[in-house]
Amino acid sequence: MESGSPSNTFDELLRAACNGERRAQQQLCAICLPKMRQWARSLLPRTHRGINDADDLVQIALMQTWRRLGDFDMRGGASFYAYLHRVLLNEVRAEIRRCSRRGRNVECDETLSDGGDPAVDGLLADERERVLQQAVRKLDGHQRRHFEMRVGLGMSFGEIAAHTGASTDGVRMFITRMLRGLTDQVAAA
Repeated sequence: MESGSPSNTFDELLRAACNGERRAQQQLCAICLPKMRQWARSLLPRTHRGINDADDLVQIALMQTWRRLGDFDMRGGASFYAYLHRVLLNEVRAEIRRCSRRGRNVECDETLSDGGDPAVDGLLADERERVLQQAVRKLDGHQRRHFEMRVGLGMSFGEIAAHTGASTDGVRMFITRMLRGLTDQVAAA
């Protein structure tokens, strides 16, 4: 690669990377990585404590970019940086959506239940049970049978699959989704 002005060198490096040259891709990654980390840290809210931190999101965005690098419309370094920023921004938004669906992690004060008022603890347990029973009653018959086999009888996914004639993975997915829905209903109450 000839040496020239910095933008020409970057453009040449980008062109070589788009053409599949592994060394050019590695160099391009080394050049873009610090800027992408800076972007990710500025885009993520300070309160974000999701599964993926800023460096993870940068890695995901880079992997997505590298998968599509051959299709990149080469217009120069500035357009490539804009493309990287857009991919990263989309990843950050997706991560924030994933975390908001899961709810927030909060620290639990372990001393709340220790030596607490037994009457209050009993009322809270009764309320949770009532809300759960209401949510279970809203399940259709198929869901209720699966709930009873898994939770009431403690059957494994394989046992439920053998009992119902479904696949183990299908049963696992069905029950997981059903339990997630129940959890959401109980949490909303």
